[in-house]
Amino acid sequence: MLTLALTAVIVVVAAGGIACIASPKARTLIKGFGSLFVEDMAKTPRGANAVYNQAIEESEKQYVIAADTYEELVGRLVQLKTEYDQNSLEQTRVEHQCEQLARNGDDESLKIKALQRQSIVRKNESLKEQITKLAPLVEEAKNVHNQWELKVQQLKEEKDTKISEMQLADSMKGVYAKMDNLRAQSGADKLLGAVRDGVDQAKREAVGAQMVHNNKIETKASAIDQKLLEEDNDEYINSLKSKYGRIETKR
Repeated sequence: MLTLALTAVIVVVAAGGIACIASPKARTLIKGFGSLFVEDMAKTPRGANAVYNQAIEESEKQYVIAADTYEELVGRLVQLKTEYDQNSLEQTRVEHQCEQLARNGDDESLKIKALQRQSIVRKNESLKEQITKLAPLVEEAKNVHNQWELKVQQLKEEKDTKISEMQLADSMKGVYAKMDNLRAQSGADKLLGAVRDGVDQAKREAVGAQMVHNNKIETKASAIDQKLLEEDNDEYINSLKSKYGRIETKR
């Protein structure tokens, strides 16, 4: 299975190869597409991880070069200083010998030792000049070494922080999407809504049918007949009560 970084490389290389044989306008579009593809991938946690790993790898290579350079210059400076110190001791020893020869009146030997001293002095002057020129370079190499070391450390820390933030953001987007889905009505909820609407509509239609029924002539006529029947029944009951002396007087 291709890794994300390898996929990006393949896309960019393929785009570059096509761009070489395409027209100038097409080459511009293809290169732009490749750049956009890589940029889009870099906005994902996996893509960002690949980009950071590449940046860290490149920085570590520079750090190794800086470290080797610094180590080499420091070694050279230490060697020059050691040689200078040894020659200074040798110069002191030869000067003591010259003084001894001068006290003894051995001019011939004094002349030889004076020449030896002169050679040592010239060599020490050369060593001192080299040390003076090399010391600033060693300090600059040290600063460059420290800068690359710090950059590698910062990139590693930034990688962990940024990718963690991107993963959290992706998780939050997923959670919010789930919450939106939970808030949204399901198919059953929509059907239940339709059922409730149907019940309300049926109730309204029943009330309307009742009103229409009550307003029909047949319904009104039936009500009148019922009222007449009730009046006839009341007259019959009152006649019976009158017959048997149970007439009720209205108050």
